[in-house]
Amino acid sequence: MSITSIKFSSIRKTFLVSALALGLVNCKSDKVEVEEVFDFSKTFTGAVVTPITVTKPAPTTYTPGSLTVPAAFTALATSATSGTPPAELTATASKISPALESAATAALTPAVLADLAAGKAVSADVQKVLGDVVKAADLSAFLPTKVAPAVDGKAISGRIAGSSGKINTINGGTETFSTANACDDAIKKAFDDAIKVLDDGLAAELAKVKAAYDENIKAAVVTTEKQNALKRRDDQLVIINKFLADGLKLGAKFTPIIVAIYYEFYKANEEVYNNEIKGLDAKAKAITDKANAARDADTKKATDDHKTKIDDLKKIFDKEKEKCHNQGGGK
Repeated sequence: MSITSIKFSSIRKTFLVSALALGLVNCKSDKVEVEEVFDFSKTFTGAVVTPITVTKPAPTTYTPGSLTVPAAFTALATSATSGTPPAELTATASKISPALESAATAALTPAVLADLAAGKAVSADVQKVLGDVVKAADLSAFLPTKVAPAVDGKAISGRIAGSSGKINTINGGTETFSTANACDDAIKKAFDDAIKVLDDGLAAELAKVKAAYDENIKAAVVTTEKQNALKRRDDQLVIINKFLADGLKLGAKFTPIIVAIYYEFYKANEEVYNNEIKGLDAKAKAITDKANAARDADTKKATDDHKTKIDDLKKIFDKEKEKCHNQGGGK
């Protein structure tokens, strides 16, 4: 091997060793970047739903209307079935003047009597004659006593408007925030998770309120009570119709009194029934209004609590997000 070859080989080896050494030095100087993990799982501790205690509506009291039949009417009706005028009827008839008796007889034609028995309306002239008979003969002892229905202690006799309500629906959106780095992403996710807890909690509370409302409002259904009132009216109508039929058999002299008592009784029966229906409508309205008030109060409690906590979480979010930026993306 020549001297030149030996020198070249030595130079090559030296170069290779130097290159290797340089490479090893460079490897030792490299730094491994470790991504920081941001944990905000315990930051939004206020995301706790406060359960509400469902409000019980104020109670509604209802007193049905009534029609009290006097003993004098019952005795007269019983006597009339015999076909013999009872003494009390004869005494009452003697109080009517011949002129009024004549006017009443003329007004109470077979057609009018048929209309009365059928429950049809009669003319104002006929109504006046019958009213005059009631006053002249002093028939108050034979007439029923009427009591109007009452709701929460208040007598009902006027038209009652119905009411209905629906659960208020509350729609809320979560504010969207931009994220610039891993810290922002982490705080945004924790915030969204906390908001979802509150939104889900609000939905559950409102469902609880609605379930209570649906249960409370059931008492406002008065269909069966109205049917019972109609039956009472019709049962009473059978009694007074029989009274009219039996009483007319006693003779023309007693017809004005029999018809006058019947007509007053018929009107009283209808009035009590009509007031009963109005009273039941008022009962339903009172129950509905109170159920609505309880529902609305509970809904407000739940939504107010939800809003307050959302606002608090947003303040925390803004504060933590600012820290992310002030620390260059670190906590």
